[in-house]
Order: sequence, then C-alpha cells, then structure tokens
Amino acid sequence: MKAGIEDRKSACLTIVGVLTTGEQIVLACESGERESKERWLTIRRDLKTRELTFPQRTVADGYLGIWAAFGEIPPTGEEQRCWTHTITKVLNDLPKKAQPKAAELLNAMPYAETNADGKRRRDEFVQTYPKTDKTAVETLLRDWDRMVTVSSCPREHWRH
Repeated sequence: MKAGIEDRKSACLTIVGVLTTGEQIVLACESGERESKERWLTIRRDLKTRELTFPQRTVADGYLGIWAAFGEIPPTGEEQRCWTHTITKVLNDLPKKAQPKAAELLNAMPYAETNADGKRRRDEFVQTYPKTDKTAVETLLRDWDRMVTVSSCPREHWRH
C-alpha cells in the first residue's frame, strides 16, 4: 500500500486469529518496509508478550519471511499455504485461453471431500497441463503437502 509522503510502498503485515466458531479477530496489523523475517519476528514477539496462545495452524502465502520468523519462536504449529495465493500463481503461469478450465479444476481442490479426492483433482490438473505449462504444474506441486494440512481439521473449519 502507498500511504503518506513516502515514495515507497509499505507492506501491511496482518495476523488474524480464527476461533473454532469461525469468528475472526485481528491480532496484529503493522506496516513495514517489506515482508522480512525481522519484521515478522517483531510482530510474533509482541504477540508472545501479550501472552496470546500460539496457533495450531498458520495460513499464509509463500513469502519466506513469515515462515522463517514463525519457525524461530516455538510453538510453530502446522503450516497451511493459502489456496487463493497458490491458485492465482498457478493461473498466472498459464496462457489466458487455458485459465478458465484450469481455474475450475484448481478451485475444486480445496473443497474436495477427502484427501484422496483432492489428490485425484490435482493429478487431473497435472495430466491436463504436463508439458506445455510445466511451470504451472511445478507451482502447484511445490507446496502440495502444505496445501492440504487443513484437511486434518474438522470439515466445518475448512472455510475459515
């Protein structure tokens, strides 16, 4: 975001807690020069000094700063990569004409009834775009294990 008289854009580093009821609570919202490990460490330490219980699961995009910082201060919990960010990255790796069908396949994956069904949908995508769109396939497969950790939660929590 660009705010104030600065020429540079700042990142808005935000942590939102989600209760088992689905209620969302903003725990931290800080501006920063960029998404660096040091900035996330500062936010994480602040949460610790406020004696907040650390999460069972962290959902975030692929930026390394947050994962490096959260790995330094235990407990770390499980990592869940953000489906929205991943789907967007995969679609950006595809030609425009392939995106509608690919989006349909990708958007069904996070809502598969079982892990096996999700893997089947993933494999269908991989078989549909194997060579012509190798980068898109690699983007999807790179973090697959961290994409499906949410399936260990009760199904009613998945959408949160």
